[in-house]
Amino acid sequence: MTEAQIDPRAAGPESVRWLVLFGVWLIYFCFGLTIASLAPLVGPVSSELGIGNAQMRTDTPKK
Repeated sequence: MTEAQIDPRAAGPESVRWLVLFGVWLIYFCFGLTIASLAPLVGPVSSELGIGNAQMRTDTPKK
């Protein structure tokens, strides 16, 4: 088989690298989308639960 007749469906190391890069980028994008979608929910959640900003933080120790 000559170089002109190479099967484009054959997965070589270059195509696997692109798939891995795309997968990592997709995970990174989904994580960013999740973090960005949480910020607008702080107001409605805290008002529904009847708690303030200090209580909404998870790293503040409870008294």
